[in-house]
Amino acid sequence: MRLLGALLAALLELFVFFIVAAFMGFLVMILWNWLLVGATSIIGVGLPSITWFQGWGLSFLCSMLFKSSSSSS
Repeated sequence: MRLLGALLAALLELFVFFIVAAFMGFLVMILWNWLLVGATSIIGVGLPSITWFQGWGLSFLCSMLFKSSSSSS
């Protein structure tokens, strides 16, 4: 019974992780398409719109590149 509870907790954590990741990808996609595509078309550069999957990848890449990894000794 204890193992079943731990398994359900792990599945719930995994589900929440994927929901948050999907939301962050959607948020990056909306912000990119709303802010950057419109702003760069004014100056003549014209960045392309991105898809949800590209937004998720961009969010993941930025979290890897700009994550603060400070350790206290």
